[in-house]
Amino acid sequence: MDSVRLEPPGEFNFAKPDGWPRWIRQFEQFRQASGLSEASQERQVSTLLYCLGNDADDILRSTRISEEDRKRCGTVRASFDDFFKVRKNIIFERARFNRRNQSDGESIEQYIVALYTLVEDCQYGNFKEEMIRDR
Repeated sequence: MDSVRLEPPGEFNFAKPDGWPRWIRQFEQFRQASGLSEASQERQVSTLLYCLGNDADDILRSTRISEEDRKRCGTVRASFDDFFKVRKNIIFERARFNRRNQSDGESIEQYIVALYTLVEDCQYGNFKEEMIRDR
């Protein structure tokens, strides 16, 4: 089978930290599919920082993790996860979920995917499926 050249995700928009979960999922898919996950930890970290863009190194330095930990992809990722963690207003998130209706021209599949995305921030715990079903 011919090898396929995969493009990494575009630079992360640091002005919109709520986009972090989606961006890092795309990077993880790229890391696995491209074989980067088999490379050295230092190469994985360097690739992550490069893909994130110009501000990544400054942000990583602000997290004050040790030089040794900066060589571990999992630790660096966890540092960015903590840095970009957006504090959610649960009442607001639940209101957004409960007000969400199917739009004209929106397929049922698209609507359900939107509900699953919204319910993640509602902290319904074991009731997520029931809340979506009842919509």
